[in-house]
Amino acid sequence: MLRQTKLWLHTAVQLRPVQVKSRVRALVAPPKPPPPPPRVPETAPFALPGFIRNAALNPVFIQKLVRHFERAGKSKDPWSTFPGSPLEKYQLHGFHYVHALDSYPGAPPAREMIRSWLLLIPPGAKPAWEPFPLSSRVVNWIRAAAAAAGEPVGSDLFLRSLFHQLMFLERNVEYRVMGNHLIRNAAALVLGGLFFAGADAAGWLEKGLKILSTEIPEQVLGDGGHFELSPMYHCFVLEDLLDVSAALSANPAPPRLSSLRERTLDLLRGKIPHMLRWLETIIHPDGGIPLFNDSVFLEAPAPRLLFERARALTGGDAPRPSASPPPASSLEHSGYHVIRRGKLFAVIDAGPFSPSYLPAHGHCDLFSYELSVSGRRLVVDTGVYDYHHPEKRRACRATAAHNTLRADRGEQSETWGCFRAARRAAPLSASLTARDGALVFTGVMRCAASGIRHRRTIFSLETGVWVVLDAVLEPRGTHFLESFVHLHPDAAVEPLKNAGGRAGLLLKTPCGNFTLVPVGAADDVSVASGSYHPAFWTEEENRVVTVSGAVPAGRSLGYAVVPV
Repeated sequence: MLRQTKLWLHTAVQLRPVQVKSRVRALVAPPKPPPPPPRVPETAPFALPGFIRNAALNPVFIQKLVRHFERAGKSKDPWSTFPGSPLEKYQLHGFHYVHALDSYPGAPPAREMIRSWLLLIPPGAKPAWEPFPLSSRVVNWIRAAAAAAGEPVGSDLFLRSLFHQLMFLERNVEYRVMGNHLIRNAAALVLGGLFFAGADAAGWLEKGLKILSTEIPEQVLGDGGHFELSPMYHCFVLEDLLDVSAALSANPAPPRLSSLRERTLDLLRGKIPHMLRWLETIIHPDGGIPLFNDSVFLEAPAPRLLFERARALTGGDAPRPSASPPPASSLEHSGYHVIRRGKLFAVIDAGPFSPSYLPAHGHCDLFSYELSVSGRRLVVDTGVYDYHHPEKRRACRATAAHNTLRADRGEQSETWGCFRAARRAAPLSASLTARDGALVFTGVMRCAASGIRHRRTIFSLETGVWVVLDAVLEPRGTHFLESFVHLHPDAAVEPLKNAGGRAGLLLKTPCGNFTLVPVGAADDVSVASGSYHPAFWTEEENRVVTVSGAVPAGRSLGYAVVPV
């Protein structure tokens, strides 16, 4: 009980007053939908140019949705009986899949899905009318309407419900959460404010633009990264901002909002290219994002689609991937460091845990890295199974789930619950430099609860050798250190004896064979079965190498990965 109280206190003191106020208000007076519009609302001429359908959806979710709706039939309510976690239900009611249903055999038509929802979900029902899935639904329905050159259902019911949802959202913007949720709320209000005509719509547009004018300068960092430091959520936010930019450019605003519209467009035109360059810098040679901080595949649009969308909106003027990117890149505001050298690509996470008031997607992954060789992933992040599976959620956020160091079996940061964190590890310094033909990353961090100060040094040599060294700088004494290496499921591992007589491993992979040998004060190298979650609700078996030993402060433990 005492420990739980401390966790609450260390978490709560970092919240912003507006978050506390919003949470208290929701408890005292739970939000209720206003009365629906008395008549069919008037729409405005609306266009959303450049929209590119994201057809690569999570097959686990889509197959589950198709099977469930087939079994439920037309006489039952498939929405309230849908089995799944809160995350799955958010996705169900968010309708992100509406643009791709025709690509999946047996899936109900998008128009039928929307009409079924309209007939069966009453106003205010949870989780459907919670602000985030509501905002996602508004955005996706308006995208579908624009793509169909008219609203997708062809009924007054659709227009009245969409208008009603926007009325509710205006009064329930997610200040209790903030971050990417606020951007999605604002995107829904802007698109809805342009899609409909009249005073209400103008009010939504104004509110959405004001939120964006406040949030974009804070949430988009100086190097272009999104401040939650999750590559997946960076892509989600970039998609929303591309939508807003396209809608504002193609549709007029009421005269009184013209100045605010132009200021927001100027802000977007300045920030979006930086977000694209940030994304270009960190993506692997296979075109996919690294899986840091609650990132998975098959959720946000692939980087390729975002680049295509940006080029479509700008007439080809958006940044294009460089044919010869630099061998070393440091994104100092977000803390990512990238190495490209010969066949090797690596991205190192040396940023803060999260924004102080928004720890939802932070992991114990400081100084972790992902490594690709010859365009194939070799060392991977664990990824995420689900936000609401307690055991797997704890495991995926833990230090041992990442390619970093655990000292004295303690966690880097105090993560708890689905989205919370109390005391958090902090980077004290980080740099990526060239030294005697090697690219060298050096970082120093302080663990949250223990106060242990740890230094990690990574060498990328011209020969393709990858060396990782860790040392505890303080407190003094001997510490039990464990350095974890999560291999892609394609990698097979065999024991070997190297020339020095120390136990090592042979890694057999599609991108070549490597030896992994301990260096420094390492006493043991072990291999265990692990779990890799490249997409939600997906689990693949992989091999996890642990290099460990009892090491005095100041001495290093580590390993070298050497091409054979």
